[in-house]
Amino acid sequence: MAVLSVNAGSSSLKFAVYPVADQAVGAALLVGNFEGLEPGGQARLSYSHQGTRHEAQLQATAGQDPFDAALARLQTLLTQELSLPALRAVAHRVVHGGEAFVQPVRVTPEVLAQLRRYNSLAPLHQPHNLAGIEAFARAFADLPQIACFDTAFHASVPALHSAFALPQALRVIIPPMTSQYLNLAKNSSLAVAIGYPDLVAIANTTMNQTGQAIEAIAILMAVYLSISLAISLFMNWYNDRVRLVER
Repeated sequence: MAVLSVNAGSSSLKFAVYPVADQAVGAALLVGNFEGLEPGGQARLSYSHQGTRHEAQLQATAGQDPFDAALARLQTLLTQELSLPALRAVAHRVVHGGEAFVQPVRVTPEVLAQLRRYNSLAPLHQPHNLAGIEAFARAFADLPQIACFDTAFHASVPALHSAFALPQALRVIIPPMTSQYLNLAKNSSLAVAIGYPDLVAIANTTMNQTGQAIEAIAILMAVYLSISLAISLFMNWYNDRVRLVER
């Protein structure tokens, strides 16, 4: 028996047939590619079988979708023109499986619906991968369609390898950056107006409407002091966490 491997794209359709025996996959018996399947493109087929390479133009009838024409041509190639083992499944390359799919999965309507949720994460590939699955499910209705995911590789990556390292210089610049920010905010009324324009606007409106300037200024100072202290406390805590330790 054999498995048909498929990679459906926006303008191409790559395929290969692999023999399977005793749960082991052998070398490819057939490797091919349809190109130029975009609207107005020059569709063509190329494939290699038993060491011989073949190339031909793909003829589509008037109004026929190039992908449908390629699929019909592939069916003829697999079932009539070449002597190949019987197919037992179609395996599809799918870019994104999200957190829900970290291993190959048999495609069902429910699986397809969930995979469509990830179209926005790979808009140039995912929709075409899923459209290919649907087309092959119609053409090879008696074969199970299996989705295999690019993202499955990353699901098994150790946490250390998936972490993003921050520059070491960040540890050095935090203390002076904190001091500069607080000095600017404390020593310049212009910095207050620019840094907290909503706060200043509310205070001015309150003073104009109530005439209670002293109370409004006191509230403004209290809020401003609270913000400064919160920033200072957070930056000092963060600096203690990331500062370089001398050896």
